[in-house]
Amino acid sequence: MRWIHLEDQRTVNWSGGTTTELAIAPEGATYVGRDFDWRLSTAVVEDEESVFTELPDYNRLLALRKGTLWLRHDEDAWYELRPGRAVAFDGGSRTESRGRVTDFNLMLRKGRAEGSLRCLSLAEVNEEMPACELFGTEETMPAGTCLALFLSEGGPLALFPDGKEVLQAGEMLLLKSGEEVAACRIPAGAEGELIAARIRVMPEHQ
Repeated sequence: MRWIHLEDQRTVNWSGGTTTELAIAPEGATYVGRDFDWRLSTAVVEDEESVFTELPDYNRLLALRKGTLWLRHDEDAWYELRPGRAVAFDGGSRTESRGRVTDFNLMLRKGRAEGSLRCLSLAEVNEEMPACELFGTEETMPAGTCLALFLSEGGPLALFPDGKEVLQAGEMLLLKSGEEVAACRIPAGAEGELIAARIRVMPEHQ
Protein backbone atom coordinates (compact mmCIF):
# COMPACT_ATOMS: atom_id res chain seq x y z
CA MET A 1 0.00 0.00 0.00
CA ARG A 2 1.32 3.44 -0.87
CA TRP A 3 -0.17 6.83 -0.02
CA ILE A 4 0.80 9.60 -2.43
CA HIS A 5 0.22 12.78 -0.45
CA LEU A 6 0.58 16.28 -1.87
CA GLU A 7 4.02 16.73 -0.30
CA ASP A 8 5.23 13.59 -2.10
CA GLN A 9 4.40 14.95 -5.55
CA ARG A 10 6.69 16.81 -7.93
CA THR A 11 5.35 19.10 -10.63
CA VAL A 12 7.34 19.99 -13.75
CA ASN A 13 6.67 22.14 -16.79
CA TRP A 14 5.90 20.79 -20.25
CA SER A 15 5.25 22.62 -23.52
CA GLY A 16 1.53 23.15 -22.83
CA GLY A 17 1.42 23.55 -19.04
CA THR A 18 2.48 21.48 -16.01
CA THR A 19 2.42 17.77 -15.15
CA THR A 20 2.65 15.88 -11.86
CA GLU A 21 3.73 12.24 -11.81
CA LEU A 22 1.81 10.21 -9.22
CA ALA A 23 3.19 6.70 -9.76
CA ILE A 24 5.29 4.79 -12.29
CA ALA A 25 6.31 1.13 -12.62
CA PRO A 26 8.56 -0.75 -12.46
CA GLU A 27 10.70 0.87 -9.78
CA GLY A 28 13.48 2.90 -11.33
CA ALA A 29 11.67 3.47 -14.63
CA THR A 30 11.30 7.02 -15.95
CA TYR A 31 8.97 8.82 -18.32
CA VAL A 32 11.93 10.36 -20.16
CA GLY A 33 13.53 6.94 -20.62
CA ARG A 34 10.29 5.45 -22.02
CA ASP A 35 11.10 2.25 -20.11
CA PHE A 36 8.00 2.11 -17.90
CA ASP A 37 5.17 -0.45 -17.96
CA TRP A 38 2.61 2.06 -16.71
CA ARG A 39 2.40 5.61 -15.40
CA LEU A 40 -0.23 7.68 -13.58
CA SER A 41 -0.13 11.46 -13.65
CA THR A 42 -2.21 14.59 -13.54
CA ALA A 43 -1.63 17.65 -15.70
CA VAL A 44 -2.77 21.21 -16.22
CA VAL A 45 -3.22 22.19 -19.87
CA GLU A 46 -2.69 25.94 -20.09
CA ASP A 47 -2.60 26.37 -23.88
CA GLU A 48 -5.94 26.68 -25.64
CA GLU A 49 -4.64 24.42 -28.44
CA SER A 50 -2.01 21.70 -28.03
CA VAL A 51 -0.66 18.51 -29.58
CA PHE A 52 0.01 15.50 -27.36
CA THR A 53 3.47 13.94 -27.30
CA GLU A 54 3.37 10.86 -29.53
CA LEU A 55 4.04 7.64 -27.58
CA PRO A 56 3.81 4.80 -30.13
CA ASP A 57 4.68 2.10 -27.57
CA TYR A 58 1.81 3.05 -25.24
CA ASN A 59 -1.96 3.09 -24.97
CA ARG A 60 -3.40 6.10 -23.14
CA LEU A 61 -6.45 6.68 -20.96
CA LEU A 62 -7.57 10.17 -20.04
CA ALA A 63 -10.17 11.63 -17.68
CA LEU A 64 -10.85 15.27 -16.87
CA ARG A 65 -10.80 16.80 -13.42
CA LYS A 66 -11.81 20.30 -14.50
CA GLY A 67 -12.88 21.95 -17.76
CA THR A 68 -14.04 20.74 -21.15
CA LEU A 69 -11.67 19.33 -23.76
CA TRP A 70 -12.11 18.74 -27.47
CA LEU A 71 -9.97 15.94 -28.91
CA ARG A 72 -9.24 14.41 -32.27
CA HIS A 73 -6.87 11.64 -33.35
CA ASP A 74 -5.08 11.45 -36.72
CA GLU A 75 -7.31 14.25 -38.09
CA ASP A 76 -10.54 12.31 -37.44
CA ALA A 77 -13.63 14.15 -36.19
CA TRP A 78 -13.40 16.24 -33.03
CA TYR A 79 -15.24 14.97 -29.94
CA GLU A 80 -15.96 16.48 -26.55
CA LEU A 81 -14.68 15.19 -23.21
CA ARG A 82 -16.09 16.39 -19.88
CA PRO A 83 -15.42 15.42 -16.25
CA GLY A 84 -17.03 12.12 -15.26
CA ARG A 85 -16.00 10.23 -18.40
CA ALA A 86 -12.77 8.53 -19.45
CA VAL A 87 -11.49 7.97 -22.97
CA ALA A 88 -8.86 5.54 -24.33
CA PHE A 89 -6.70 6.05 -27.42
CA ASP A 90 -3.48 4.95 -29.09
CA GLY A 91 -0.53 6.94 -27.80
CA GLY A 92 1.05 6.71 -31.23
CA SER A 93 -1.72 8.65 -32.94
CA ARG A 94 -1.46 12.38 -33.61
CA THR A 95 -3.75 13.71 -30.89
CA GLU A 96 -4.79 17.35 -30.89
CA SER A 97 -6.71 19.11 -28.14
CA ARG A 98 -8.60 22.34 -27.62
CA GLY A 99 -9.41 23.68 -24.17
CA ARG A 100 -7.73 24.62 -20.90
CA VAL A 101 -8.27 21.76 -18.46
CA THR A 102 -6.88 19.74 -15.56
CA ASP A 103 -6.69 16.03 -16.42
CA PHE A 104 -5.75 12.59 -15.12
CA ASN A 105 -3.65 10.24 -17.26
CA LEU A 106 -2.91 6.53 -17.39
CA MET A 107 -0.26 5.26 -19.81
CA LEU A 108 0.09 1.53 -20.49
CA ARG A 109 2.90 -0.12 -22.43
CA LYS A 110 1.48 -2.15 -25.30
CA GLY A 111 1.83 -5.89 -24.80
CA ARG A 112 2.99 -5.47 -21.19
CA ALA A 113 0.15 -3.81 -19.27
CA GLU A 114 -3.59 -3.27 -19.53
CA GLY A 115 -6.01 -1.22 -17.49
CA SER A 116 -9.08 0.96 -17.21
CA LEU A 117 -10.31 4.15 -15.56
CA ARG A 118 -13.54 4.87 -13.76
CA CYS A 119 -14.87 8.24 -12.62
CA LEU A 120 -17.14 8.17 -9.58
CA SER A 121 -19.14 10.96 -7.97
CA LEU A 122 -19.03 10.17 -4.25
CA ALA A 123 -22.48 11.68 -3.78
CA GLU A 124 -23.85 8.69 -5.73
CA VAL A 125 -22.53 6.18 -3.17
CA ASN A 126 -25.59 5.46 -1.04
CA GLU A 127 -24.03 2.67 1.02
CA GLU A 128 -20.48 1.67 1.76
CA MET A 129 -18.83 0.15 -1.33
CA PRO A 130 -15.91 -2.28 -1.25
CA ALA A 131 -13.13 -0.90 -3.43
CA CYS A 132 -12.95 -4.20 -5.31
CA GLU A 133 -16.45 -3.49 -6.69
CA LEU A 134 -15.37 -0.33 -8.49
CA PHE A 135 -14.72 -2.38 -11.61
CA GLY A 136 -17.62 -4.76 -11.20
CA THR A 137 -15.96 -7.66 -9.43
CA GLU A 138 -15.66 -8.90 -5.86
CA GLU A 139 -12.88 -11.31 -6.72
CA THR A 140 -9.40 -10.92 -5.33
CA MET A 141 -7.19 -9.16 -7.83
CA PRO A 142 -4.98 -11.53 -9.81
CA ALA A 143 -1.23 -11.29 -9.41
CA GLY A 144 0.28 -8.23 -11.07
CA THR A 145 -2.84 -6.08 -10.62
CA CYS A 146 -3.02 -2.87 -8.60
CA LEU A 147 -5.78 -0.37 -7.86
CA ALA A 148 -5.23 3.39 -7.63
CA LEU A 149 -7.75 5.73 -6.01
CA PHE A 150 -7.27 9.43 -6.78
CA LEU A 151 -9.40 12.06 -5.06
CA SER A 152 -9.91 14.69 -7.74
CA GLU A 153 -12.14 17.00 -5.67
CA GLY A 154 -13.65 17.13 -2.19
CA GLY A 155 -12.45 15.25 0.84
CA PRO A 156 -11.06 14.41 3.22
CA LEU A 157 -11.94 10.80 2.40
CA ALA A 158 -11.39 7.97 4.91
CA LEU A 159 -10.96 4.62 3.15
CA PHE A 160 -10.32 2.28 6.09
CA PRO A 161 -12.28 1.62 9.29
CA ASP A 162 -9.54 2.93 11.60
CA GLY A 163 -9.71 6.32 9.88
CA LYS A 164 -6.00 6.90 10.43
CA GLU A 165 -5.23 7.69 6.80
CA VAL A 166 -7.41 9.92 4.67
CA LEU A 167 -7.15 11.30 1.16
CA GLN A 168 -7.19 15.03 0.55
CA ALA A 169 -8.07 16.50 -2.85
CA GLY A 170 -5.22 15.83 -5.29
CA GLU A 171 -3.89 12.80 -3.39
CA MET A 172 -3.85 9.11 -4.34
CA LEU A 173 -3.80 5.68 -2.70
CA LEU A 174 -2.12 2.81 -4.54
CA LEU A 175 -3.18 -0.72 -3.49
CA LYS A 176 -0.90 -3.52 -4.64
CA SER A 177 -2.53 -6.69 -3.31
CA GLY A 178 -5.91 -8.36 -3.06
CA GLU A 179 -5.79 -8.14 0.73
CA GLU A 180 -5.28 -4.37 0.63
CA VAL A 181 -8.14 -3.92 -1.83
CA ALA A 182 -10.44 -6.16 0.23
CA ALA A 183 -9.90 -3.97 3.31
CA CYS A 184 -10.55 -0.71 1.46
CA ARG A 185 -14.07 0.78 1.47
CA ILE A 186 -15.62 3.75 -0.34
CA PRO A 187 -17.77 5.43 2.32
CA ALA A 188 -21.35 6.60 1.84
CA GLY A 189 -22.25 10.24 2.38
CA ALA A 190 -18.92 11.66 1.19
CA GLU A 191 -18.57 14.59 -1.16
CA GLY A 192 -16.22 14.92 -4.08
CA GLU A 193 -15.04 13.17 -7.22
CA LEU A 194 -12.95 10.00 -7.30
CA ILE A 195 -10.98 8.62 -10.25
CA ALA A 196 -10.07 4.94 -9.98
CA ALA A 197 -7.50 3.11 -12.10
CA ARG A 198 -7.19 -0.66 -12.39
CA ILE A 199 -3.83 -1.75 -13.81
CA ARG A 200 -2.58 -5.24 -14.62
CA VAL A 201 0.90 -6.18 -15.77
CA MET A 202 0.88 -9.23 -18.03
CA PRO A 203 2.06 -12.43 -16.24
CA GLU A 204 5.06 -12.89 -18.53
CA HIS A 205 6.32 -9.41 -17.59
CA GLN A 206 5.79 -9.54 -13.81
